[in-house]
Parts: sequence; C-alpha cells; structure tokens
Amino acid sequence: MMGMAKKESGKKSIQGSEKRLEKTRRKFWAKTLDTLRKRGVARYANISPFNRGSLASTKGLPDDCEYNLRSYTDNVGVELRFKRSEDDNKWMFDRLKRERREIEERFGAEMLWERLDGKKASWIRYSLNLNDDFHTENWPSRIEWLCEHIVKLEEAFSEPLARLGRELESLDAADLADPADSTADASAPDA
Repeated sequence: MMGMAKKESGKKSIQGSEKRLEKTRRKFWAKTLDTLRKRGVARYANISPFNRGSLASTKGLPDDCEYNLRSYTDNVGVELRFKRSEDDNKWMFDRLKRERREIEERFGAEMLWERLDGKKASWIRYSLNLNDDFHTENWPSRIEWLCEHIVKLEEAFSEPLARLGRELESLDAADLADPADSTADASAPDA
C-alpha cells in the first residue's frame, strides 16, 4: 500500500513539474512574440504563446511549410520545415538544396539540411547550443538570438520558396517523383 502511495506522489510531482514548464514556456513565447511584434516581424503578428518548445508560423508560405522558432533547455534554433506529402517535401527540399550556397550566403551561416528519407517531413535548421538551462535571466539573449535569426531565415528563403510554391502548383504527382531530381548525398546531414 505504501508503494502505491509513493508511486502516485511521484506521478503528481512529475505532472506538477510539467505544468510549471508549460507555464514557463508560455511566458517565454509571450516575451518573444512581443519582441518580434515591436520589431515589425509581421509573420508572428497573430500567433499566440504556446506551451511547447517550438512556435510555428505558416503565414505567406506554400501550403504545409512553416518557419519554426525553437527553444529548449540546451539550445535555441530556427528552421524551415516541410509538412506536405512526402513527394512534395522531397521535391522542394531537393530544389532548395540546389541553391544551398546562395541561400546560406543570404542567411550568413551554414545550416543543417535534413531530407529525412523514408519520412514525410524534411527541414533546414540553424541552432545554437547553450548551457543556460532555460533560466529566466538568460531569456533576453535567447530572444534576441531567435529574433535575429528568424528574420535572416525568412530573408534567405522567401524568394526561393515563393518561386517553388508557384512551380509546385503547376506540377502533377508524376513530375514530383522523378528520381533524376534526387541527389545521392541529399540525406546526409550537412552542418
């Protein structure tokens, strides 16, 4: 009987800890969104704070593509994520990878390009590893980093994504599955 009470107590402690983290994340994203709005980053104007480690915006992007802000205990990051059908995702990823050098020049750094063969999603991300355990006194530097890099990400990808979105609308499924469009090393993580 005592073991059951101890197990139940531990479960409640974990649930309480998770609730506190969710509340903390919501406060962090509220501050981040406020900073983005003050800087005129319209992409996040109608986004509400969330209790997860990432915050997404699809405004102005081709269907099922999103820009994500990510903030976890040990890192922050920005990413472009593809969430369309697997064929569409890989097609867009491969087309963008052809322009990798130019995109990364506009962004100002090398990014991690993950095609994720065999999975529906693909993404391109840039992250910074931290050792600050998400303490509130470190939020200003995290928020600054996220605001700076989401703007850079959007500037680097806006033109190619708009162009590819228009092109994708005019293609049919047979055009997307062309194996000649895939590169042998596209699934290797590059960083």
